[in-house]
Amino acid sequence: MKQSKQILALAAIMAASLALPAPVLAKRTHHRTTPTSGNSNGTKNTNKTPAKQPAPPAVATADQKAAQAADADVQKARAALEAVATRLRQQFESSPDYTAADKEFQRAHDAYEAERSAVLLRHHADPEFAKLLTAKAAADAKITQLRDAGATTELANAAQESLEISKSITSMDTAAMAAEPTLATLHDRLSVAAERRQTLQKNFDQSLTRDSAWTTAKAALDSAQARLNDALQKLRA
Repeated sequence: MKQSKQILALAAIMAASLALPAPVLAKRTHHRTTPTSGNSNGTKNTNKTPAKQPAPPAVATADQKAAQAADADVQKARAALEAVATRLRQQFESSPDYTAADKEFQRAHDAYEAERSAVLLRHHADPEFAKLLTAKAAADAKITQLRDAGATTELANAAQESLEISKSITSMDTAAMAAEPTLATLHDRLSVAAERRQTLQKNFDQSLTRDSAWTTAKAALDSAQARLNDALQKLRA
């Protein structure tokens, strides 16, 4: 009887426990939110990053400005000197002495070239000279063929052959011209005329250093160049 009561009591306790709601463990899950733009609260930042502005131009220093100014002065002074030299040369070339010398040079040159062409024309009609010209043409054609074929050794030999023929042609031309007394006379006339004109030009170049306008402009250029050199030296320091 006592055992039966104990069994009933145990059954009552189990029934009571089954009637109670089972404990629910609330599991808290921590979700890490990555901000879309940079806010720590994870919200999207609608503010756009401003575009990078170009750096402002560097401001020239005093030494740089001085160098720029000195360089500009040099350019102006050089232009002024060239203008003076051009004016003086035009005056010289229009002078009676130089005009006469230049005309004589041109006449002597034209006469010599005309006679020289006539001498060579007669000389080139000689059968022996014609043979050389034919041989030269054949040698040049052979060089072209060997170059296209890539024959290096044969090409060198053909080039040497062509060179020797050219030397023979030049030698014959020189001998033919030397044998013409008229051409020799005209050559002497041309040499005298060229020397006369060259002497006048040399004297003019030397006279520039005695011209007051030229020397003043040259001094201004030298002074400007010296200032530029000093300014550049300061920049390098």
